[in-house]
Amino acid sequence: AVPRTALAPLKNARADGRPAPAEPSPKARRRRAPRKGEWPYGFSWFFFPEDFPTRRAARAVLEFTVPVGESEVNVFDFFILVCIVVSTLCLMIDYPLADPKSPVISAVRSLDTVFACIFIGEMSIKLLALPLFWGEGAYLWSSGCGWNWLDFIVVNVSILGFVGGMPPELKTLRILRAFRPLRVLKRAEALKNIVEAIFNSMKELGVLLLVFMLFLLIFALVFMMYLSGTLYGCSEENVWFHRDVGDAAGLNFTLPLCVLGGNGSRPLASAMVRGEWVEGSSSNGTWNDLATGACGVGQYAGFEVEWRRASPDTPLCVGRCDPFWAAPWNTTYAAPMDLCPRKYASTEELPHRCSDSVANLPGRNAFQESIGFHYIEKMQASYVMPCGGATEQSVADGDEPPAGPNSCRSRYCPVVDPGLVETCRRQADLHPHFCLDSCATDDGSARCQACKLEFRAACECPDFCRPLMKDGALCAEQGGSWDAMLSHNFDNVFNAMLLLIEISTTEGWVDAMYAACDTQWAPYIQPMRDATAPFWMFWFTVWVLFSFMFLMNLGVGIIVDKFMEMRSEGKDFISAAQLMWIKTRLSLQKKDLIFTLTNLHELSPLRRKAYDFIENPVFDSVIMGFIIFNTMIMATATFPEGESMEPGAVYWRLIKVVLNYIFAFVFSCEAVLKLYVLRGSYWKDSWNTFDFVCVMATIVGIVLTVVDTGINVSSVASVIRIFRIARLFKLLKYKALQNLNKLFKSMIISVAKLANVGIVAMLFLVLFSILGVSLFSTISQESDTHDGHGNFEHFINGFITLFRASTGEAWNEIMHDLEKHEGDWFREGSWCTPADLFDTTEKYEVLREKCLIAHPNACVLTFAPGWSPLPWLYWIGFTWFIGLVIMNVVIAVILEGYEETKSSDEAAIVKACKRLWGTKYDPNRLMTVPFPDAIRFIVEAIQVLQREGEIGGEPVTVVVPECDTGFGVDLKKFPLKFGKALDIKPVARVEFQVAARQVLRFATIVANEDKDTETMINELDQCDAKDDRRDVKKMRKLEAKDPALQVEGYTLGLHIAAILLQRNVRQAMNRTRRRRKRGQAARDAQGNLVQATPEGRQMYLRRAADAEAAALPIGVTPPAPG
Repeated sequence: AVPRTALAPLKNARADGRPAPAEPSPKARRRRAPRKGEWPYGFSWFFFPEDFPTRRAARAVLEFTVPVGESEVNVFDFFILVCIVVSTLCLMIDYPLADPKSPVISAVRSLDTVFACIFIGEMSIKLLALPLFWGEGAYLWSSGCGWNWLDFIVVNVSILGFVGGMPPELKTLRILRAFRPLRVLKRAEALKNIVEAIFNSMKELGVLLLVFMLFLLIFALVFMMYLSGTLYGCSEENVWFHRDVGDAAGLNFTLPLCVLGGNGSRPLASAMVRGEWVEGSSSNGTWNDLATGACGVGQYAGFEVEWRRASPDTPLCVGRCDPFWAAPWNTTYAAPMDLCPRKYASTEELPHRCSDSVANLPGRNAFQESIGFHYIEKMQASYVMPCGGATEQSVADGDEPPAGPNSCRSRYCPVVDPGLVETCRRQADLHPHFCLDSCATDDGSARCQACKLEFRAACECPDFCRPLMKDGALCAEQGGSWDAMLSHNFDNVFNAMLLLIEISTTEGWVDAMYAACDTQWAPYIQPMRDATAPFWMFWFTVWVLFSFMFLMNLGVGIIVDKFMEMRSEGKDFISAAQLMWIKTRLSLQKKDLIFTLTNLHELSPLRRKAYDFIENPVFDSVIMGFIIFNTMIMATATFPEGESMEPGAVYWRLIKVVLNYIFAFVFSCEAVLKLYVLRGSYWKDSWNTFDFVCVMATIVGIVLTVVDTGINVSSVASVIRIFRIARLFKLLKYKALQNLNKLFKSMIISVAKLANVGIVAMLFLVLFSILGVSLFSTISQESDTHDGHGNFEHFINGFITLFRASTGEAWNEIMHDLEKHEGDWFREGSWCTPADLFDTTEKYEVLREKCLIAHPNACVLTFAPGWSPLPWLYWIGFTWFIGLVIMNVVIAVILEGYEETKSSDEAAIVKACKRLWGTKYDPNRLMTVPFPDAIRFIVEAIQVLQREGEIGGEPVTVVVPECDTGFGVDLKKFPLKFGKALDIKPVARVEFQVAARQVLRFATIVANEDKDTETMINELDQCDAKDDRRDVKKMRKLEAKDPALQVEGYTLGLHIAAILLQRNVRQAMNRTRRRRKRGQAARDAQGNLVQATPEGRQMYLRRAADAEAAALPIGVTPPAPG
């Protein structure tokens, strides 16, 4: 009996004995993707199968094409592309500050709704025709579905535009409509390849970003540890600090204040300092408390209470209303209405910003605006006062704080949450700065306890009372303001990381470094010039070198490498040899004027001598020397022109005039001489046309100056003469400047190739411009950098601002100006309109009446009290993507162009052919030579190119053998390696284009010596069919116009191959005949030896008969022996 459990493995075994895979559990079956034939694989909307009639109709719509020229155009894609372009133009025209009743804006916004419906319909058709997640060509889960995800997100955001009553935070999602221009990339293959090259490098860039963020965090912690709270200083100059007092007195120095008296019901006012500074004999001074009288008397009337901080590290408070105190998140305390009145609740209550002549126009509600003016006045007010009012004496005596009723905590936070009171009591014992010196020796002293009481009072009212100590408190007591030295700081890890990111782009890092060098290791101390310069210069230099020079450029290397990799993958269909063959032929075809003049034998003797003169390299060198000398003379011009009457100055001005006349004469003679020689061919060279315009402008200027017509054209003529400097580029043709010539050519090649990259860059600039206008067009333009020149009021301003920022110009300052919230504007003495009240859709007329459309001042949209991530998310994303990624693709294209010019110089090969042809083989420029000379020209041109280093390969040592018959060349002795590559027709005279083309063919074969000749010939013959680029098609059309270049059919290569084949066959036949003759002679000698005896003769005849019988067909009787 076999146990049933033992049979279980056999039940699930395969035929080969191996166990079959276990059946998946129902949970695993639900988790895995469906397979073909299973639901919902291939289903649309999880319901419609592939053969559903509606799906077939949707696919027919997507695939419908019409013939246009030689290609097929998809009607659906073309229609959507047109809609995307027009929709993008609408987004560029529209901006929040535009009048919604304007016909143009009204039409644009209506079109936006129409396009949103069209794009929703497009997505619906695609979702109906294609499966959503599973199936062939799934819309959201297939190869290349990233572009579909972009469409999906943009269309769904467009649907939000139909939803009304959304909060401002959700309305920001509507700015994603600006991503519509990116959909163009999906339908433009060349642009899509560039963007895919960028996004394909994101994996490596993501790893680099993680490394960068790790080091960024480390450096941010180091900088925050030492610079937190130190980048602040006093805004007033005539202020004395602790270092200005004597060493002993400076450690414990505080100023006496006269504080508002009463029980706290009087209008609030800042405390007044009592006394004045008395300068000493040295740089130190003393404070005279009695110099200005006592509190409550004279100028201190109403300020009866005398108060003095217990120690320098005892806090002094600056009271100010917090604009967010009435927000829903503030439930701990509320300031009295007399100090912090009700905030404006509607657009009508906003103050106007009109000039005095417009402010009194009828129709404006003055009462409602008075609410806004009163609110802004109170929010801008700040008061210097005690935090809690305690003094060292009151604590020692156990009395109530003398200035308690008019302290910051009592006036701004009369009711405090008990939990906050307990938290502040604990913080007073642990704070790293306040009361640290006061409590260092005796924690129970009156000085220490008074200091802690003041700190607790400030802590219990944190949003209204800003505590200051040491130099910061002295600055406020003397009427100054303790402000930030920079628009950024290291006060927390986020700010530190943001500032280090700005420094990594080399923007503003010098200002930050110098500000750090002036700090003195502790907060609330007035900076002093170069106090800690060596330490911070080292650390800032290390971060710049590490972040920008290393990590950022490592990102450049990743992008360039990925771009080069994708470019090389895109050229796998064409080899390097084929590419060289095509490029050299293109260079030959682009030479519109190979020789300036032909048929020189028909010229008159004088004209022929003139031609030889202007074609002489010495003539060009002399003209170039005059151009260089003329440039040097023009470079001596200054403004204002010398008006000195000294003999030296007068002679120099006269020399310059004479030299200009000499230059004009020389260049005029050059133009006349070339016109006489070249006649109509003169105008075929663009440089000649340019020279003629310069000469004529110079002559006209001289004539008008001499004739004294009153018309001053000297400045215009000078400008035109300056352009003659462009002829200096001709110097690049000289051998000594070949490396510079390659750099210049790489620039020219790169400019042509940068078209697609430029389009992508412009597309993203348009995208970010539309985003910027949607986000920041209504922000106040009264900042230092975000002003009338750099702003996002409309698309043009936004585009110019972003283009400026793409060069790294002040992008970080614009970012900091945009992230200012209401509190920042109030502290600067200005104000901004809350984002929810600046509604240009519903309240446009109200805002225009208040001049808030002409002078917008909206606050940035905040998501928490004083926190808005939109500006720094926008600007860091723009800087990293445009400034680093896109611009580095430009570098990749330029490097590619340099590599192309570095590898080979096609124009140099054509020039060498032209020089050799004109000087040796065709001095009369007949443009044809006899066939033997053409063969010799081809071979010698290859040898010249190898000697000059234009092509590599093993040196060619071919000797062209002569012959009196046939072609004039003994083709039987021509090397087979080159004979096979000859694709010219065997004609009596060969044209230059044909011979030069054959040189290019040989040069390609010789330069790629690592390949077999037969393989190379096949590659060159097939490359035209493989390359469908526009310039190659143009080359084929140009070659088709010249019958001499049509080498199809019987060519010299085939002729040489036939000759060599005949020679080889004849040699083989001769060898066979000689071998047979030698065999017959041997057999005859053997037969003669055998037949010397009768028996031998009989045996010989018998063997011959046997051999003959073996060769006869079956049934045939052999003849009798003998």
